[in-house]
Amino acid sequence: MKERRKETGRHRVAALTRFPPPTTVILIDRSIFDYSLNGIEIFWRSILREECCPHCRVRGRFSRHGTYEKYHYQGLIPILRVRCRGCRKTHALIPLFSVPGTSIGLNELESFIIKRAEGTSRMEAGGLLRRHGFGTDYLRSLERRILTGIHRAKALLPGVGDHHLPAWQWLIEAAGTGDHPAYTLNTLSIAAGWGAVFCSLTPGAGRRTTKAGTSRSHDISSARMPGQPIDSG
Repeated sequence: MKERRKETGRHRVAALTRFPPPTTVILIDRSIFDYSLNGIEIFWRSILREECCPHCRVRGRFSRHGTYEKYHYQGLIPILRVRCRGCRKTHALIPLFSVPGTSIGLNELESFIIKRAEGTSRMEAGGLLRRHGFGTDYLRSLERRILTGIHRAKALLPGVGDHHLPAWQWLIEAAGTGDHPAYTLNTLSIAAGWGAVFCSLTPGAGRRTTKAGTSRSHDISSARMPGQPIDSG
């Protein structure tokens, strides 16, 4: 029994090393054409010089923490992780073109959102994703995740946008742009200390534990700015 427990423990450590726990996301403006781990490792200090820690809001106090790989469609892209020297939280530097918590690209996600807001059917709106081999079930699942993100964003950002608008139209108006609505709302939510609300690895805006055994609802009637920001991958 002891041998089995030791073996299980070793497998668990190996799994955590291969797939590190979700961390807070910092979105960096890098296109797929000029993104490389070498480039990020050389320039991450200048990239983050004016960046606030999404957790403690201290500016520019990061150190290199490690790397892991993230799927972008069928390929793997390396992701640099940094740690805030103020609060010791780790953050994943996710490039602009890749959506946190999924293997799909930002352009395809936002094309889907914009077309759905225009009244296009789900299958037509997902044309770019279907070219990558995603079928009906995935598009339905993705839509549920986006609508959940919209619900979270409305609760966490109650003063943003006209909440009487239908979900898709609210997202476009709240972002103030028809080009990058999901990216803009993720950026606003991260700046507010909540983490990314769309397609994140962890339920960054689902329920936030305040004390042991308690939690806070994110219904729009009760949502408030967080005293302790949360992680989202």
